[in-house]
Amino acid sequence: MSEHTFEPAQLSYEEIIECIQEDKAVPNMVQVPDIVHSRENISESTLPMRRKPWETEREDDDKDVEDTAEESNMQ
Repeated sequence: MSEHTFEPAQLSYEEIIECIQEDKAVPNMVQVPDIVHSRENISESTLPMRRKPWETEREDDDKDVEDTAEESNMQ
């Protein structure tokens, strides 16, 4: 079996600029198709929002205390 090794083309900056100016294909450049996805394929997020670094458990505890206080005032 013959082994094929891939040697990327080593172009200088000037050679790359020349390829671009002359509208030639740049070696080792990946062509990415222009695809626009429709909004119909977008799904609703199901994950809870992540806490921000400055949000601590204490803030959540304070909210729980406030919620409990409101519930006891309603009774």
